[in-house]
Amino acid sequence: HHPMALLEPNEQVVARMLAQGLTNEQIAALLGFADKRTISRTNGQIYAAWGLDAAGADEKVARTRAAIIVHSGRLIAWSSTGAASVRDVSGEWVAWEAT
Repeated sequence: HHPMALLEPNEQVVARMLAQGLTNEQIAALLGFADKRTISRTNGQIYAAWGLDAAGADEKVARTRAAIIVHSGRLIAWSSTGAASVRDVSGEWVAWEAT
């Protein structure tokens, strides 16, 4: 279950650009939007789809975690203590060890 499959096509584009380190202003300009608010709303939809809004993380943490998800190609859940988990082959959440 690839995390990008949970996103709409426009959200996938924004997620990839976010993972490249682009700012909301840069993403908006590249996509032809007049201001960054459209991108901010799209970011919120991405965070919601991936459960990043439920972790109580601020925008910077959610953005960083979204970039990690894009680069890892795996849906990752973070606990309130910051411990990261991924689903194993049986669908159980297990501790994630980045490689």
